[in-house]
Amino acid sequence: GVMATTIELKVIPQAGKQEIAQNAQGVVTCRLKSAAEDGKANAELIKLLAKLLHIPQADIRILVGATSRKKTLVIASLDKKTVLERLGIQQQLSLQG
Repeated sequence: GVMATTIELKVIPQAGKQEIAQNAQGVVTCRLKSAAEDGKANAELIKLLAKLLHIPQADIRILVGATSRKKTLVIASLDKKTVLERLGIQQQLSLQG
C-alpha cells in the first residue's frame, strides 16, 4: 500500500515570517508571508512544506480548506512520524529564512 499522511493545520497569512509551530492545544499553526489571495498562501504553504519534508511539491495536496485557514493536507510518501519529525513539530522549531 502507498503511504500517505493527513495533517491538519491552521494557516496565518501575512505573518511577516515563515514558521511552523504547535500550540498548547496541539494545533499545528503555519505562519506565512503571503496574503491569502489568488492561492498565494496555499502555494507558499506547499512550497515550504515540500522544502522542509524534502519531497516534491506534487506530493502535497490540500484535501480540505483550500479557501479556509483551517486546512487538511495529504502528504504522499511519508508517514506521520517522519512528517512531524521533519517539520520539527515535537521540538516546536522556529524556522529561519
